[in-house]
Amino acid sequence: MKNKSFGALLVSVAAVVAGIVSFVSWVLQALGFPVRSLLSDDGVRWFFQHGAESLFGYGVLVGIFALCAFACLRFVGMGESVRRGPLIVCLLFAASLDTLLLLAAFHPRSPLISLTGSLWPSPLAHGLPFALCLGLILVALLYGVLVRAIRDASTFARFLCSGFTRYAVWMVLLMICAFIFQCLKFVLLPQLPSVS
Repeated sequence: MKNKSFGALLVSVAAVVAGIVSFVSWVLQALGFPVRSLLSDDGVRWFFQHGAESLFGYGVLVGIFALCAFACLRFVGMGESVRRGPLIVCLLFAASLDTLLLLAAFHPRSPLISLTGSLWPSPLAHGLPFALCLGLILVALLYGVLVRAIRDASTFARFLCSGFTRYAVWMVLLMICAFIFQCLKFVLLPQLPSVS
C-alpha cells in the first residue's frame, strides 16, 4: 500500500511539474530568454499536434511492456521459490525462442534486417525490446501452466492484466515523465527555420 501511495504522490508531483513547465516557459519568453513558450501559438499548436503522441512514445511503450512482463513473472511466482522441473522446461523454451530469433535475424533474406543488410538500424533492433518482453510473458505463461498457477480462463485473464493492475500508477508516471521531457525539448531546443 505504501508503494501505491508513494507512486500516486509521484504522479501528482509530475502532473504539477508539467503545469509549471508551461507557466515558466511563458514567463521566460516574456523576459526575453531564448525559449519557446508552451502557451504561445506555436506551443498550443505543438500541444495539439504532438502532446498526445508524446504520451505513447517508443520509450513509454517499452517501459509499459516491460512492467507487464515483470508482473506476469511475479503473478506465476517466479520471483519467489521456483520449482526446478518447470523452470528447466521454461529455460529450454526460452532458448528455442532465442534460437529462432537469431536464425531469423542472420538469414540473408530475413525481413528483420535492414535493406542494406545491417542489424542497426533494422526492424529487429527496433522491435527487440518488445520481443524480449513478449518472450518473458510466454515463459511466464508456460511456467504458470506447468505449476498450475494458471488453471482457467479467468486466471489467464488476471495473468494478462496483472501488469496493469499492479503497476498502473508507475505506467501513468512513466507517461507523464515522457510528456514533461517532450515539453522541455520543445521549450529549450531552438526553433527550426521554416521552409518558405
